[in-house]
Amino acid sequence: MILEHRVRPLNDAPLRTAGAEYVLYWCQMNRRVASNHALLYAVEKANELGLPVLVYEGLTYSYPSANDRIHTFVVANVPETQQALDALGIGYCFYLRQRPEDPNDVVYQLASRAALVVTDDYPTFIASWHNSSVPAKLGLAYHAVDSSCIIPMNRFEKREWAAYSMRPKVKRMLADHLAPVPPPRPLHRWTAPRPPWHVEVTADPLHPALHCVPRRPSRSRAIPATVPRRPAQPLRSRQELPVQPSHQRAFALPALRHDQLAGGRLGGGRLCR
Repeated sequence: MILEHRVRPLNDAPLRTAGAEYVLYWCQMNRRVASNHALLYAVEKANELGLPVLVYEGLTYSYPSANDRIHTFVVANVPETQQALDALGIGYCFYLRQRPEDPNDVVYQLASRAALVVTDDYPTFIASWHNSSVPAKLGLAYHAVDSSCIIPMNRFEKREWAAYSMRPKVKRMLADHLAPVPPPRPLHRWTAPRPPWHVEVTADPLHPALHCVPRRPSRSRAIPATVPRRPAQPLRSRQELPVQPSHQRAFALPALRHDQLAGGRLGGGRLCR
């Protein structure tokens, strides 16, 4: 019941049985060891196949919304994650891409030696782009696991638009999914050296990795020390405020052209892989 309704195969490719060295868990969003259904699923599949597990985390500078806050949070968590996985006998690779000439295909190279790729099922941000474009390029099974919600997203068969329609469904299913996630118990320990792309990060606050946060070198711009303030505007009543048509209020996301998704800024290998 722990993993029921949480696993989604995102391609029709089979498991690799000949020459596979491990099960790869590509940790994109749920960057934790405890209470991680995707890691638990990767370990269970590896135990069935008689293989160890390798966890991969990647961080680059070129995806939309890349910023110091997100990257510092990710990098600062690396030592704790590595220590916890080492204690469990699970392999770990953290790759920090800082320059355009650095490799941008590490997940593909790691997948070339894996029996299966497991990743996080996440409906937005960069994980949704990766999960829609990467599986078709791998040639082996690619499974996404929901570890973001107490009740798996797949339990909701249609989009919910209001709390009054969603609340009864949540109450009906909640008790079935409140069980704690058991810790992963790999039967086959990782004994190989870390992959050559691994970047070692220590908990020392002066460690260079904590202060060399990847940036977009060609798109950086200076931020003025003082931002000019907008002049104060008089308050207006609700009757005086302009009303936007309802069909325009639903979403504020910019429209993306097909070339941007397939081979442009968001789809041409520029994201965090």
